[in-house]
Amino acid sequence: MPTRKNCRLSYIVLILLCLPQILSAQSARPSSPPVAAQSTRPTGPQWEYLVISFGKTYFSDPNAEPETKTKGLSKLISYSRIGVVSATEALTVEWQMDTLGKFGWELVGIVGAIGGDQQMVFRRRYDPTQSRAEAALIREEGERLLATQRQLASDLAQADFVDLDEVERIAAIAQTRQTEETRLRSAIDSLRNPAINNVKIVSTASAPNGSAVRAEVTVDGSVQLLREGNKYRSQEAQTLSNQIAAAIYSAAGLISEYGAASSSNLGYSLGEVKISVSISVSNQGKQKTVATAVTGGKWPERKRGF
Repeated sequence: MPTRKNCRLSYIVLILLCLPQILSAQSARPSSPPVAAQSTRPTGPQWEYLVISFGKTYFSDPNAEPETKTKGLSKLISYSRIGVVSATEALTVEWQMDTLGKFGWELVGIVGAIGGDQQMVFRRRYDPTQSRAEAALIREEGERLLATQRQLASDLAQADFVDLDEVERIAAIAQTRQTEETRLRSAIDSLRNPAINNVKIVSTASAPNGSAVRAEVTVDGSVQLLREGNKYRSQEAQTLSNQIAAAIYSAAGLISEYGAASSSNLGYSLGEVKISVSISVSNQGKQKTVATAVTGGKWPERKRGF
């Protein structure tokens, strides 16, 4: 009869004989990727956020200022039949929020206050293409500001004496110009339908609290206007230019205090914000400007009495 010791030895020998087969089977078995190597890409919606403050909010009474209703600035209806007789409206903040909304930003909360001004949080679905395009525009704006700062620093270095008040005034004017140029460009960019070929915007504001900005917009109207290759109607071209000029006027939230229609030459000549829209057509390598419309007004917060 085999002893207990002999049995143990037999088991050890059997294990040693089977070990190569066991190791071979384990190496052939597919291995799971390490946890760190597995994909962690989110499958749900992705968001990007914008946290801003619009500064001090100014309110207007659209019922006391009916021109804000006739110009399409006010969204407030006086529901007098149910008791809401009068209320005030933050027209400028509405315009700024409408502009952000056209680029996909949605207000999701107010997280606090900065010096009494509301701090607002916006978000939108993350779109890499849109974000890259806007990042390029932001970099372009930054380069313009840096160029202005470098020029100012160069002028200061060459000056015998420096008036700090004048330095601050020049910097404030540069910021005012940059702000209203960006504001007008945002209004134009928010219009998705026209095939805009070129936009040139220049502010010549002469004071930190001033306004004097001009936009020259060129639109390709070939698709809408040309028939049979090279034929068009001047009346249709003029109507198209008037429509686009009016759309920019509305998107910018401009107002007129001169009793002139927004698309009139008088509104353009007297306005602090001037917009010129040219319609061109192209055929077989040739191009022609077939209509031009002008519009003008002022930013709503610069209404007399503000």
